[in-house]
Amino acid sequence: MRFGQLSSTEGVTHEFRDYRLKGDEPFKKIVALLRENPKTKLEKIRLGQLLESLILERKRLNGYLFHLKSELVPLDRLLLKGELKKLQKIFGDYEGILEEDTANKIIKGEAGLESFPYYDRYDKLTNTEIAKSEASASDVRNICMIGGGWFPISAIMYAQKTKAHIHVVEKIPYRAEIARKVIEKLGLKDRITIINQKAQEVDYSQMDVIVFAAMADPKYKILEKASETDFPRTIILRTPFGDTRAFYQGTYYEDLIGPIPASSLKHWFRPGFEVQGIPADPDGIFNLIILDSTRVLDDY
Repeated sequence: MRFGQLSSTEGVTHEFRDYRLKGDEPFKKIVALLRENPKTKLEKIRLGQLLESLILERKRLNGYLFHLKSELVPLDRLLLKGELKKLQKIFGDYEGILEEDTANKIIKGEAGLESFPYYDRYDKLTNTEIAKSEASASDVRNICMIGGGWFPISAIMYAQKTKAHIHVVEKIPYRAEIARKVIEKLGLKDRITIINQKAQEVDYSQMDVIVFAAMADPKYKILEKASETDFPRTIILRTPFGDTRAFYQGTYYEDLIGPIPASSLKHWFRPGFEVQGIPADPDGIFNLIILDSTRVLDDY
């Protein structure tokens, strides 16, 4: 079996190499998913579940091999960019279905917040973010979540765990409307505001903390917009590393900061104020990059 290697030139493959690491059966099954073309809701759910199980299986296998001083080749070195994006779409469609279904059940009074399949994952993730960013401090009044979807579970948890007002940016009107209904049903309409607007056009002048969802895009343009004011004091970027990039697009320091003129970042960002917390959730999917203008984050 031969697989294309990533190229330094967009859309061009330098070479093909054999990849036959004994025992890496999950990778062969992941490649097989690239030939799938799901159309129905049930097909998308099946593929999303299968992709998740294979990625987590490969992650566990890699952890075992690490102790044997060996390791699997990361997916982003085995697959072309377009192939990786196709996997991200498979998982994105699947997670979107879970969010929409959960949102509609809550609106109808058929389920509660804990019914969301990834409730524990986001519970630990938000706990970690709040602790590392001090988002629960009394002087944190406004927190902005970029990327809410149909079911803004992170925003809901931030509202439950902090005293701040939570602002959720969701650019798609239909999703924003569903999210509003969920928030109202949960009795949080006075604590959470939905902003139906593109994130790079939002006014961040009153935001103390900004949290970027893993799917928030384009991150560098949003960062540039946020840095036009003295706020925020803290920015949290959720990002996957390793094979979990098959779920979400990765966030890299150079990708984020490189295109932005240093003068536009103003005083809130200084070299050395970047920290990565690994991992940030039970499944080891989300890692954190935190930019903080008020503290030197050297204790993580």
